[in-house]
Amino acid sequence: MLTSWAKSCRLLLPPLWAAASASTCLAQAPLGTNLDQVQDYSPQLPFRDLFLSSREWFTQCDPERDPGCTDSTAFNTEEAALLDLDASGWVRTLPARAAAPIFTSVATFWDIDASFPTGRYIVLYQGDGSIEYGLAARKNSSLSRPGRDVVEVALFSGPPQICLRLVVGRHL
Repeated sequence: MLTSWAKSCRLLLPPLWAAASASTCLAQAPLGTNLDQVQDYSPQLPFRDLFLSSREWFTQCDPERDPGCTDSTAFNTEEAALLDLDASGWVRTLPARAAAPIFTSVATFWDIDASFPTGRYIVLYQGDGSIEYGLAARKNSSLSRPGRDVVEVALFSGPPQICLRLVVGRHL
């Protein structure tokens, strides 16, 4: 049995010129050149949608809940080839806890540096799984609603990374 998940998901940067009008910004915007290869660890932010520069999905499991999962396979079960992705690379479904393969969640990371713009980000999604945020990202539950999470990004103590994890429903 599969649990349905996201058809699309976007992590959007806040507007860089929020106070200026669009026409003023376009008139003053320099031509973007000399961009390097798109990488999650690059200080460049070539897209407003950060998912376009995230790492590939990797599969995870919970050793306390998922049959066949061990401490050594929990972080990455190496089953990414079994992911049910749409043509754009979004996760469509995740396996149920009792089903093969071992993984019941997927994750991606972004390495960020001190120049990364902190503040509120919007994650838009469709589906009925759950999303967990970690490291430099925290969900603001009071501002979030189904299909739209508000995430606070700040350089907390710990690694300067953003983690996003899609998880099969927690009910057993």
